Amino acid sequence: MFLGFNSDLIGTPAVKGGLLPQHIPFSSLQGRLFLEEAKYKAPFFDLVQNFEPQVHSTFCAIASSVVAFNTLQKEKKYHQHTLLNPLKVTLKPLTEILGNVPGVAPGLSLSELKDLIESLSFSCKKTFADAELTEEALRSVIRDHLVSLDAVILVNFDYSQVIESRGGHFSPIAAYHEASDRVLVLDVARHKNIWFWIEMKNLLRAMNTLDQGSYRGLLRVSA
Repeated sequence: MFLGFNSDLIGTPAVKGGLLPQHIPFSSLQGRLFLEEAKYKAPFFDLVQNFEPQVHSTFCAIASSVVAFNTLQKEKKYHQHTLLNPLKVTLKPLTEILGNVPGVAPGLSLSELKDLIESLSFSCKKTFADAELTEEALRSVIRDHLVSLDAVILVNFDYSQVIESRGGHFSPIAAYHEASDRVLVLDVARHKNIWFWIEMKNLLRAMNTLDQGSYRGLLRVSA
């Protein structure tokens, strides 16, 4: 038991994903100390209470959204399977979203996920991690949104810069540790990875990558 919840439940993935050595597992002693020391962690316990892993290998955006929705609007529970329904009318047809190869899906882009979130009556601000987004600007956005429960930040980044994997990925962030300049990512890919602390410069680098011609970045979701 740690800080009021059983962190053993989230400490080990079903399959080891090979977290790169520059990142710090939340389940490590250092990772837990970072959380204790962090001043910017207001959403942490609410996000943990509503956290759930993605139910499909391509559902990182959907799972991250469900965690955000259930954290922000507790009286209504959202589910990953039913959340896909609006895609049939607000975005591409579901068959296009999931791709032509059975069992293989490209997932959602930053802009597509923003459209989906707004179609469910949540507010969503999009920030592309292009050349204009500086490290200090990203740091400021993250700090500002981790001092209250008014919004949840979802980050979209290149997964190959986090674990021995590839492709784009979405997950919510829950805390910022100033002394180490690290952000806590609650990775929804529990079949691959654990929650981890990533340095701000490395997070920006992983976000500052292209996805179908557009930069990845972050979404600020609010009720």
